[in-house]
Amino acid sequence: MQLKARLAELPTVTEVGMNVLAPVVSQGKLSPSLPSSDGGSIQGFRAGEFLVNTPDTRLRAMQARTAGGNCLKLTLEEVTSLKADTLKKKVEQARLLMVHSREIDSAGEKGVGLDVFDRVLQSLRAAWQRLRTAGIRNFVITSDHGFLLNEGAGPAVRRHGNRNVPSRRHVFRPHAANHDGEVRVALADLGYQGVEGQLMMPEDTAVFDTGKHDMRFVHGGNSLQERLIPVLTLQHRGATGGSSQQFQIEAHWRQGVAGLHCLEIQVKKVEQLGLDFGNRNRIELALKCPDDPDLQVELAQARGGAQLNGSVIQAPVGEAFELFFRLSGSSQARTQRRTVAREPARQIHLAVGMPANDRMDWLVEKATELGVASIQPLMTERSVLKLSGERAEKKVAHWQSVAVAACEQCGGNLVPVVHPMQTLAQWLKSPSAQSGAQQRLLLSLRAGSTPVASLPAGPAPVWFLSGPEGGLSSHEEEAAIAAGFSPASLGPRVLRAETAALAALTLLTQP
Repeated sequence: MQLKARLAELPTVTEVGMNVLAPVVSQGKLSPSLPSSDGGSIQGFRAGEFLVNTPDTRLRAMQARTAGGNCLKLTLEEVTSLKADTLKKKVEQARLLMVHSREIDSAGEKGVGLDVFDRVLQSLRAAWQRLRTAGIRNFVITSDHGFLLNEGAGPAVRRHGNRNVPSRRHVFRPHAANHDGEVRVALADLGYQGVEGQLMMPEDTAVFDTGKHDMRFVHGGNSLQERLIPVLTLQHRGATGGSSQQFQIEAHWRQGVAGLHCLEIQVKKVEQLGLDFGNRNRIELALKCPDDPDLQVELAQARGGAQLNGSVIQAPVGEAFELFFRLSGSSQARTQRRTVAREPARQIHLAVGMPANDRMDWLVEKATELGVASIQPLMTERSVLKLSGERAEKKVAHWQSVAVAACEQCGGNLVPVVHPMQTLAQWLKSPSAQSGAQQRLLLSLRAGSTPVASLPAGPAPVWFLSGPEGGLSSHEEEAAIAAGFSPASLGPRVLRAETAALAALTLLTQP
């Protein structure tokens, strides 16, 4: 890991400062596009026959320095929300990946920058970890420019001609002129070629009068805060490791106090897929409103074992705590707060004879979206897919990643556990199949089977067993019935293995 500092080009705006990532220098000079040297603005830099001024054109300039190969651009939101297998496929095909984020800049322009900075940094850490898992080992993390945060009474405001001429922290003029409280520099002295004129900026943290009222978050000037860019370089020598421990988060609304909302939260460990030598007893959480980006969450206090670090919650594992917060945004959005139960009222577990090809991937994904509690892959007499040892472990790990991605996609708060593969005979002797404290169903076409749609709903967990292509053999069904499973039917139609399991799951999760 290496952290270095670099100064952004002037003026410190996105069209200019991003040159730190996509250098377009030609013989030590830069060729900006400046339609007017009197109050105009730089629109970007020329690199050959095209203009570098957007993430796409910057990626094109960077691609020219990578000796060919596919170059990919994703947003920060895409990296953190794409399914794990989809993300891995995308990055495997790219020689260079550029992840672009405007969240901090946009939040600052709206006057709510500090409320979201910590959350965006947490998203950056999550994106880095996801990309590591996807196979990327070399990272450069930086920004196009800094910003000047004016707190308290706000910055001094200085007039410079007509209000619609200057930007907040700089202005271009065709001729050199000295003004009190301003500094100027010739564009030629900045290494710019093909343009003439002067760049004029306040000599302190003042802003030019542009008629805008919110001046807390500004950039474009020459202060150290605006020009200093951290460049963090990370090189991972080995493949990603880490814990396979998964967590379930339970949250319930509680009575608020003093205008604050309150949630009682508990983080619980769920089944672990491998050895965890770290024994994590705390995890980082964030609270946000994904359906309304303008509605901000302001954390106020935590009671219990949790601690607040800006907008990040350091949550204890296994210990309930209370979180107090307020919502800021439009009054209409604040009144739309509501509690949503995203998981079924009872736990539904699926034991399924694995369908062939990628149908099991699809089954895991859709079962997760429907709220299945766990999935038990089974090898039966008619199963096409039969694996053991390391190949079986890798397949189960892949399905678990599919479940995690599907849970992120649908907004669920419980990731189903994908259990290790077993034969049907082995599983019927296991505690999961033998427990009498739950309803046990066998999907079957045999006469006299109870229709799934007519089964009474109740709080007890349900295990239902479904066969692969061709179904379970007659003696496999007899073994399941002898183990306590009751035959249940979806009707006279013969359904595909994955369709039958999902149809039963849909019926069983109805309230």
